[in-house]
Amino acid sequence: MIRRKTLKAYNASRPKEARHAICHAPFSSLNFEQNGNITACCFNRIHVLGNIKTHSIKEAWTGPKAQALRKSIQKRDLSGGCKLCQELIQAGNFDGSRAKHYDQYAHTPTIKHRLNQLTGRTAMPKVFEFEIDNTCNLACSMCSGYFSSTIRQGREQMPPMPKVYDNHFAEKLLPFLPYLTDLKFLGGEPMLIKPYRQIWELVLEHRPSIALHITTNATVWNASLEGLLSQLRVGFNLSIDSATPDTYESIRQGAQWKKVASNINKLKKLSDNQSMYLNIAACIMRSNIHELDRLIEYANSLEAKVHFNIVWNPEHESLRFLPAASLKKILDNVRRQRDRLPINNTLSEHNTNQLSQVIHTIDQWIGFQREDYSQADFLETTPQSSDLAASIYMIYRDLYQESITLNDAQKALHALRIPEEQHESFLAAYFEALSLCSQSIYPDRNHAELTKKIDGVMQLMQNQQGMGEMIHEMIEGGLLSQIDFLWGSSDQQLEDTLRAKFYFDATKVSIAS
Repeated sequence: MIRRKTLKAYNASRPKEARHAICHAPFSSLNFEQNGNITACCFNRIHVLGNIKTHSIKEAWTGPKAQALRKSIQKRDLSGGCKLCQELIQAGNFDGSRAKHYDQYAHTPTIKHRLNQLTGRTAMPKVFEFEIDNTCNLACSMCSGYFSSTIRQGREQMPPMPKVYDNHFAEKLLPFLPYLTDLKFLGGEPMLIKPYRQIWELVLEHRPSIALHITTNATVWNASLEGLLSQLRVGFNLSIDSATPDTYESIRQGAQWKKVASNINKLKKLSDNQSMYLNIAACIMRSNIHELDRLIEYANSLEAKVHFNIVWNPEHESLRFLPAASLKKILDNVRRQRDRLPINNTLSEHNTNQLSQVIHTIDQWIGFQREDYSQADFLETTPQSSDLAASIYMIYRDLYQESITLNDAQKALHALRIPEEQHESFLAAYFEALSLCSQSIYPDRNHAELTKKIDGVMQLMQNQQGMGEMIHEMIEGGLLSQIDFLWGSSDQQLEDTLRAKFYFDATKVSIAS
């Protein structure tokens, strides 16, 4: 759970009408993923409300999964898949959290709608977010094939992602158009995604007053797109991470800065004509951390707000898992960048403050690695239910990166221990973390084999006496060595080892059976 002091500061940064819920996404938004999953927002891919292949949009919006998430959020509980926002809020990076973004949808026009939100119910959604296709012409260094068809075909050597959304998907949105105020389009590259154009044409025909928000790499712009979008209310979020050609082109591989800069000027003109906006959404990573001030200067020249997204994966681009000594050098450098930036108006102040939030986040990461780091503080930043596996994974990832010692990792894991009646939940989370770590360490191996072994071990361990002892032994043994043991052992060897180490009921299922 988030500390009370931090929660108070977080709410102080928000409009008064938004403070009755820590996040308003479950009450206002649906996010459509390319695998068909429907979630409350793009930061939460764990708590799935439904799937477009098996559920209608209305079923996902009103179903038990959606109601459960709303009730959790009303209790200020971010354990339902909201770990990223929880960590960012706890670190003081309030503007970096996706949760705060939904404050704009908190104000409701009637008392009835207000009461619905307060009691965990809600009316029709206000915003749909689409990331339904990975068609993209770039191979960005921090991206993956899930979001880029170019990476999937080239770098990953994988077949194309299946197309889940058919030509009739746009029609399914019609019942919601009278209630929607905003539609958001992500990719892939939205300018290349055909279903998006169908939606834009549908909006133009039925409700052109809806605000469209397009996140684009600005590499694609032509007369056809301009003719359509100039008739709609469109704001643009530019996916650019540097304003210097060499750094930009090394990150956004396949793009040419000169062409992109020219297209940005055209998008700026269109958004100005519609009294909309043009902003910059930049990823913060090892490749560009040294020149964020230059990106802010460019944004100021465009009269564009900057929003920074922290890169968590791939790890070779992520700052989060660097040792404290490296983070300290980066922190000093970013502070110098911030101090060089002039503040001439509200916009430049906002953009400079975004850099201050980054500084605060890095400072928090350094604090996580100090020897005197409070275990109680750690617990308050750690999810306690469905995100437990992610917490275990992060502890061991820090250990693997040599950011913390084995002793520190064991202390943190013991601190995560939950009541006896939830031991099975802890074991399930532990083995999920084991699988995540294995995929990170051995990305080229066939993990279906490991998953089968893990399932067998879990079946053998379920409902056994002395599970607390098993958990203690597993933590002391170390997840990293257990990964190698699982890979190197047959099913029978695993079963024999477990039966020799612990007492197992003979009636329990055998791994090798």
